[in-house]
Amino acid sequence: MAGKSWGRAAGTALAGVSLITQFMFIPYYPVWSIIVMTLDLVIVWLLSRLHPGSVSGQPRTFTWWGVRYVIGNAKSAPDLQRPSRSTIT
Repeated sequence: MAGKSWGRAAGTALAGVSLITQFMFIPYYPVWSIIVMTLDLVIVWLLSRLHPGSVSGQPRTFTWWGVRYVIGNAKSAPDLQRPSRSTIT
């Protein structure tokens, strides 16, 4: 399912169903329900926001809290690789 659009759709749907069903558990397990609901929201956001690969075949990147993440093949993006010690002046 990695990289497939139907896999992202299925994951988003399952996380959405889990998010909705957690409302039934709030009276019995309030803290746990809120934790799971937060996790479900993060999963839905990530699956709907991030799409591995692009039309050009280059890896996609995103920055979160100042850290740059690469989705896809990092070897095809030399500008994202950390420079070696010998090239730093």
